[in-house]
Amino acid sequence: MSLVVGLREALENTDHRRGYGQFVIGELCMQLGDYQSAIGYFEDFVVRVTQGRVAMQVTLQSEIRRAKKQLVWLRKRRVE
Repeated sequence: MSLVVGLREALENTDHRRGYGQFVIGELCMQLGDYQSAIGYFEDFVVRVTQGRVAMQVTLQSEIRRAKKQLVWLRKRRVE
């Protein structure tokens, strides 16, 4: 688990944390059980890439779908 923590910290402290980096950090947060942070990263990722260039949306369509799926799961979990 310490490797995942280290990866998260490294990504959070880089300029490359926006866009795809937000998706990756969201996934790392899921692995760590930090669901509140995961929600924030996935929401920011979806907003950023779906309001950007169409080419980016097409390129990242699988990641967008996964982030949205994770958000549904996280929001259901938060309600329970």
